[in-house]
Formats: sequence, C-alpha cells, structure tokens
Amino acid sequence: MAETRWEIRVLVQDTLQAERLTRELRATLDGLEQVDATLEVDSGDQAPLHKGGVSSHLLVVAGVAVPTAQAAARVLITAIREWSAVQRNRRVELRRGDHAVHLEGISEETVELLIDRLTDPGSQ
Repeated sequence: MAETRWEIRVLVQDTLQAERLTRELRATLDGLEQVDATLEVDSGDQAPLHKGGVSSHLLVVAGVAVPTAQAAARVLITAIREWSAVQRNRRVELRRGDHAVHLEGISEETVELLIDRLTDPGSQ
C-alpha cells in the first residue's frame, strides 16, 4: 500500500499562533491510526527562522496508509474538519501534488467535492 504525501498549512497571520496551531494539528493527525504526521519547514521558504526558532512557514506533512487517495483525503479532511470545529475561523490548506483546497467551515456536503478535487488527476 503506497503512501501519498499530503501537505497541510494552517493559514493565520500571527507567526506564534500559526506555529502553535500547526503543532496542535500535527498532534491531532498523528494520533490517528492510519496517519503518520511530521512537522517540516516549507521547502519554498528561504527566510531564516525567527528569534526563538519560530518559522512562519511551518507545515504538517502527512502520510496516510490507506488503499486509495480518496480514502486518504476523507481521513484527513474529516480529522481537519473536527479539529477546525474547536475554534471558529481556523483555516487550513490541504495540498496533494499540484492540487490544493482551502478548508474553513466545511459542511458534510462539501467534503465529497473537496475529495474529488484533490484526487481527480484531471481536475484544475
């Protein structure tokens, strides 16, 4: 069973809050049986770490050990949706390859559309 790399960014302006929320989200995802989540500094970020070692471009990289990309997307989107429900206005970008979606206040109906967008090779 192949693992697909998923990048997840918490989208907030405040650097310290972004780091705190990113670490919290990583812990939430890593607690799931099928998910291996780690923290990375965005490879596109050439800015040095700020005083105290805080980077404004910290992201979670998740590997999901399930048979299909659709199943992986469902696991991640459901977990992120539950994590986001704790506090209003939590925004997250979920990216797989060239496909990305922004998650904020996701309804159950929207989940299927997001999964299709992330996993359909022909989608834009």
